[in-house]
Formats: sequence, structure tokens, C-alpha cells
Amino acid sequence: MRFTLIFGAPVHANESQLGKLSRIIVNNGIANQITVDPGFLGTERVVPINVFRQSDDEALTLELGADDWKAFPSYTMDQGLGNPNESTPDLSVLTPEFTRTQQVPDTSHPLSAGLTTERRTVDELSVVLTSSTAVVDDTAPDTQHKLRGMTIDTGRPQELLLEDGRMVAYSAVTMLDENRIHVGGLHQQPLLASDRGYEQTRANDPVGDQRR
Repeated sequence: MRFTLIFGAPVHANESQLGKLSRIIVNNGIANQITVDPGFLGTERVVPINVFRQSDDEALTLELGADDWKAFPSYTMDQGLGNPNESTPDLSVLTPEFTRTQQVPDTSHPLSAGLTTERRTVDELSVVLTSSTAVVDDTAPDTQHKLRGMTIDTGRPQELLLEDGRMVAYSAVTMLDENRIHVGGLHQQPLLASDRGYEQTRANDPVGDQRR
């Protein structure tokens, strides 16, 4: 079934609003989860695609029982993605060697004082997209657009929806992480102003680059 997922769109169930669509989680090329943020006093929760009922540009409706919402896990993601300047394969998700883990103090038990633990409620191979994710066209590297949302069909991404109203076929994606989505190229040239210094350093020190 086809759904339109728009960041910030109201999410309804049982004729009441649960919150707003906050994140789209792409796992191994499948957009199989979102998060719904109920606001300042609520808990942002991870919601699977199998409870989606219908959607459009205005809202997403879930098929939920009265108590099902609170059974979904709260969203926590303390594992960040790696340096986007590093060599990145042509994949829709990043692999563990391209991630870095942020650890937080474990306060769950007095004997754990001083230790650290990982906290993550989404799969470590997942890419979490938000309205802050930039879409970069490799054929026009000096421009970028913010991601407005995505259309999916049975979980498979179909189009990227951009803030300026345009749609880009997901088949054009060459690299994807939570910060940037690259389309239309091979991701071999500097793509943003912030990348150019890195590329220039590599060009000026090819021996050092090989050492790295």
C-alpha cells in the first residue's frame, strides 16, 4: 500500500491526534518505521509501518487499539553516523564500520556507577531521516534542499519530497545518511562548500592520503 509521509504532519488514531510525524527510519532500504512526537510533555515513540491505515499530504492515520500507542518503544538514538567525508559505498544504509557509538553513563544500578552503556531503540543499520536532512543534487553541487518527506509503497521508498514542492525518484539516490541524501551522481567530487577543503587536502597530499 502507498503512503505519503510528511514531516510535521499530524498523526491520528481513534479519532484523536497522537502527535506529529517526526522521523522516517530507513532500514536496509525499507522505510519500515516512523517516530511520532506528541509534544513537550509526551514521549516520542517508534511506530511500525504495519499499523499505517491511510495518509496524504495533510495527515497520517494509524490503525490502533486504545492501549496500543503506549506499547510502542520510546525513541532513543545515541549512536551517531560517521564523517560524511569518508569514503561511502553505494548503499541505502550505512554499515557498522561507518558508524560511531556515543556512550552514556549507566545509572540503572548503584554498582554500575562510572560505567557506560549504549542506548538505541532502532536497528544499528538504520538511517533516521528528519526535516533537517539535506538533499544534494550531484549535478548541481552548490545547491541543496531540505527533505520534506517521502512516499513509500509497501515500505519501499518511491520519491523524495523536497521543501520546494519537487519530487525526486528514490532510484536516483546514490548515498544516504541522516545528514545528507545525494542524488544524480557517483559522490566522487566535492558536493558542498564544507567538503572542498577536505578534497583539496587530499589533492595536495596524495601520499599522505594513501597512508590514511
